[in-house]
Amino acid sequence: MRIIVHIGHYKTGTTALQQRFSDNRSFLAEHGIVYPELATLVDAAGLVLPSHSPFVFAMFEQRGFNNPAWYRDVLAADDDPPTLASMQQTLRAVVDQAVVDDHDVVLSSEEFMRFGAGGRHDGLVGEFGDLLGDVPVEIFCHLRRPDLYLRSWYNQMIKLGALRPNMSEHMPNYFHQVHVDYPMALRPWVEQFGRDHVTVRRYEDRVGDVSDDLLRAFGHDLELPEDSAVWVNERFPDVHIETLRLWNWVRPPGHLSERLRQTMIAHAEREGLRDLGVEFMTPAAKQLLHDKCVEVVAELDGLLGDRSPRFDDLGAMLEPIDGAITDETAHLRYSAELFDEAFIARPAPEEIPIEEPTPVPETAELAPAPVAAARLASAARRAAAGVRRNVTRRSAASP
Repeated sequence: MRIIVHIGHYKTGTTALQQRFSDNRSFLAEHGIVYPELATLVDAAGLVLPSHSPFVFAMFEQRGFNNPAWYRDVLAADDDPPTLASMQQTLRAVVDQAVVDDHDVVLSSEEFMRFGAGGRHDGLVGEFGDLLGDVPVEIFCHLRRPDLYLRSWYNQMIKLGALRPNMSEHMPNYFHQVHVDYPMALRPWVEQFGRDHVTVRRYEDRVGDVSDDLLRAFGHDLELPEDSAVWVNERFPDVHIETLRLWNWVRPPGHLSERLRQTMIAHAEREGLRDLGVEFMTPAAKQLLHDKCVEVVAELDGLLGDRSPRFDDLGAMLEPIDGAITDETAHLRYSAELFDEAFIARPAPEEIPIEEPTPVPETAELAPAPVAAARLASAARRAAAGVRRNVTRRSAASP
């Protein structure tokens, strides 16, 4: 019997794993694996959260952290939201029964990765270990080459509406976060459970999907049912990320943002744009990241020894993407066309609803909006006012 704690990393297919395990609890139990349901919470789309992140968020809240707005909304919509105490009690009962049945228990949340973020996070891994008691614990995670990870994470944040500075301008600020400093993120797990009980796989080297890779790593050679759900997190078109990033700083009404987003998605499917590469990092930013990653990999190898994943291709991050344009070039080249299609060329609705600005997911650190964002904000507000005036005129002219 073991407790296998899947701690991430972000953007390594964690939600796909959690959804598949959640959908196949009975199947897994028949094969000696328990994927417990510590809390039943439903998101805004009506889907039950498949991860154990509510447990992690409850530990953060106990430390005084302000959890993401989307999660606070989920809790507020629940008539009887779970508490840390209730989830701890459920987990202890699950573990006790698993010991009797000699079953493995799998816990999964990419938010576990933040336990190693330092500062106010110090001691969280120890508190978690104390809760699990004396049963054997195995830690598992996937890591991506940092430049590939940052591209994916940055896309996701902008897609969700986060207020982020430009990646190249902000590059050094990532170096002391779990986004790049992998040794910092993993060290407390190694210190708590021992190097021999921390398994780190490189995401690019996985065999099958992430759920298959985890199961095989711990001797469970089985195939999840083919009809089980596979989570698809659609990537927003890279070619329009810089325009969307600047637009997010405007904090426009939701219906205007959705109209622009849909225009961007459709526009990116045009011939010549569908497969167009986009550079989010300047050569100088790439060099800074490369030099940091050389240090990170050396430290990671020292921390994990022969259990460390191989990152022997760091030089590839310095190479330009074949045929790519920069994110700034993409913005300058296509933004005017996008705004024209979204707000001028398209027929306006008969009535624009009055609503509050779209809530923006909170970030750990908000930098001041760059000058370009301020200029875009002013232009976008003028454009929005023009749209409203046109709608009013058309409505008044309608018979």
